[in-house]
Amino acid sequence: MNGFRSQPYRLADFSLAPDVPFGSERQEAGEERARVRFRLTSNACYGIALTFLLVGVLIYLWPRLQMVKQVYHYQALQSQYKTLSEEQRRLKIDLGTLQSLSRIDRVAREQFGMVLPEPSQFVLVPLSPRESSRGEDPGVQNSRH
Repeated sequence: MNGFRSQPYRLADFSLAPDVPFGSERQEAGEERARVRFRLTSNACYGIALTFLLVGVLIYLWPRLQMVKQVYHYQALQSQYKTLSEEQRRLKIDLGTLQSLSRIDRVAREQFGMVLPEPSQFVLVPLSPRESSRGEDPGVQNSRH
């Protein structure tokens, strides 16, 4: 339709009677409008209630989800702790083995060709006159310094 009437206007077209109810019809129309408004308000209430329900569910579930996440993190840390403790125990054993005097003696002889000195190879170094007058052993540090 192009917006123009193809037929001429009639006097009944300008009448207010069909659009504006009078008396009991007016009350019924008002009640119908109220019912329509109530339906919109009811839908809005349902929407608000649903929103509050979802927010409540999220508030209820969020700490529990975080707790589950923390439990998984704790278990991973506990597993890592066990692994590191086992590695530390193994390294302490390795350190003890590497520090053993028999191993050091064996490595010195086999890898470096070292031998114990003969008694004729010992050289005694005399004490300096200053240290001999105090009567102290030069190899021992004095704790009074």
